[in-house]
Amino acid sequence: MIWSTFLGGTGADYAYAIATDSSGDIYVTGYASSTDYPTTAGAYQRTKASGSDVVVTKLRSDGVTVLWSTYLGGSGATEYGHGIAVDSAHNVFVAGVTNGTDFPVTSGAFQTVKSGGNYDGFVTKISPSGDRLLYSTYLGGNGDDYALALALDGSDEAVVAGMTTSTTFPATPGVVKPTRSGVFPDASDGFVTMLNPAGTGLVYSTYLGGRVVPTSPMELPATRPASRRSWDGRRRRPSPLRPAPMTGRSDAAGRDS
Repeated sequence: MIWSTFLGGTGADYAYAIATDSSGDIYVTGYASSTDYPTTAGAYQRTKASGSDVVVTKLRSDGVTVLWSTYLGGSGATEYGHGIAVDSAHNVFVAGVTNGTDFPVTSGAFQTVKSGGNYDGFVTKISPSGDRLLYSTYLGGNGDDYALALALDGSDEAVVAGMTTSTTFPATPGVVKPTRSGVFPDASDGFVTMLNPAGTGLVYSTYLGGRVVPTSPMELPATRPASRRSWDGRRRRPSPLRPAPMTGRSDAAGRDS
């Protein structure tokens, strides 16, 4: 072990995803129920706004110093960060879940109002110093939408994956699967969405899934040629109300206690 540290306050705080930049500095996101989670002077949001807020923290590569740290949230009781990535300019991208109607969004973003259902996904781009939002948008439809993973392509555009029960999740023409499967009202599909660099629109967005058959494995759709496509074929429906169990993988982190 080179180093190991706790990260949190006096409440229940969870780290869900981790990334590094070209300097070896470390970025963590998750959520905090603590009102005293460590934040830094000049950070975007120094005070917790709800029952649990997203947290984003940058640590120096040696683990000794918090370079910046911020809450990110509104009045929703459940706001979790599930995916994080850092681009070549050290801008920070975070994806996750919110049930708040006042999650911080930016003017001109793709979706500035929460859709129907209990939960929407969100995608937020934070400045390298952690002091402002470069863009921030909801991502969802008329059901429950969970943004659970995020990566950047070679042009530093954000690609988000997750699951949705929405029949109106924003899908774009000509994609693998433009409509949701399922015969039950709460049937869910996966989704893969790429945002444009300004966060004002979608490069593409597709459902990913098969028919809802409770006793059978998921049936993936037949594939067809596409220039950029990626997905996770798991069918399990996650709940943002229960922290995921530790798996020991390098992209997961745990609870502060």
